[in-house]
Amino acid sequence: MDAAGQKLAPVSIIVPTFREAKNIPILVEQVFAALAGAGRRGEMIIVDDNSRDGSVEAVAALAGRYDVRIVVRENERGLSSAVVRGFDEARHDLMLCMDADLSHPPESVPAVIRPIESGEADFCIGSRYVAGGRRRKIGVCCGRSIRWERRCWRDR
Repeated sequence: MDAAGQKLAPVSIIVPTFREAKNIPILVEQVFAALAGAGRRGEMIIVDDNSRDGSVEAVAALAGRYDVRIVVRENERGLSSAVVRGFDEARHDLMLCMDADLSHPPESVPAVIRPIESGEADFCIGSRYVAGGRRRKIGVCCGRSIRWERRCWRDR
């Protein structure tokens, strides 16, 4: 629940991966800690491009404690199509995509989705390259139309 006592919508977090087995446990634990700290539930969908590096086993070890699952793509590759596959697999309407390499700080997840849920925006981008962003901290740029991009980058 938020500060006003409103129930927060659950979020689907899509994480495209390739050879990220070592980062998966850290990412999952930190993301779910951030969600719990914000009073929010969610699921994480790891979309892996057949890494064969232990990613499947890493997710299996976490699945008993967290709502996390892995989709292994054997015949398809690429970041964009992995994100779209994750969106297709999502169980919730509120969706977020983040990198597995921890370049997107997991503790920033609630801040990135907050403007969408409050009705201030239809989508948000968290980036080091927008106003308020820097190393290990992301700024949040939100919008309602395709013209958001120029404003975000110009405001930096």
